[in-house]
Amino acid sequence: MVKTKTIMYASKIPTQKWVVAIYYMLTARKGISSLYLGKELGITQKSAWFMLQRIR
Repeated sequence: MVKTKTIMYASKIPTQKWVVAIYYMLTARKGISSLYLGKELGITQKSAWFMLQRIR
């Protein structure tokens, strides 16, 4: 899968986790915290924060 020029560029996080994170962002009414996302995806809070910033 080509990730160049996307929000997933230069990320070591698997594409499947990116898709799940985007889904959580779209379905959450009041937003989602990086702590919650990290626990749900099994990644660190720092990585989850990075993903949320890229998605936003």
